Amino acid sequence: MICNLNPNKSMKKKLLTLILPLMAFACLFTACSDDDDDSARIVQYPVPERMQLSVADNEPVLVKTEAEFNDLFGTYASQLPKVDFNKYDLLYGQGASDHGIVSFESWIDGDTPPYRLVVHIEQNYTHEYVRWAVAYLLPKNDNNQVTMAVSIEMAEETAPNE
Repeated sequence: MICNLNPNKSMKKKLLTLILPLMAFACLFTACSDDDDDSARIVQYPVPERMQLSVADNEPVLVKTEAEFNDLFGTYASQLPKVDFNKYDLLYGQGASDHGIVSFESWIDGDTPPYRLVVHIEQNYTHEYVRWAVAYLLPKNDNNQVTMAVSIEMAEETAPNE
């Protein structure tokens, strides 16, 4: 009769036969994911709050090239952060509040075109007129389209002096 004098060798061989395929199977499903990519995302772009350019209020302006950027922002262009127009389009919007601004929020609706720039303002009677401006970087896309929605309301705790 033949006896296996070294049972540890046999056990190691069986474990390796089981573990190696399991490890290979696990590695198959831990490949690169989209979460790790460095693709462009929507990012707010810093502009002076009270900037006023020669464009219509409450109308979005989409800037796709550095030349358009320089034309739009004029003397401001050299003071603003550089935009990678190979990766982004720049969205700019401006407007005014007839009264003082208590709260100002802006955001982009949508993850893909068409986008909507939303601006929500709460105002009070502390000032007569206040300008505002916002800008966002959108992922570069030939189909980028943007609309703009502006809502203005009076803050609850304010009332006109009579």
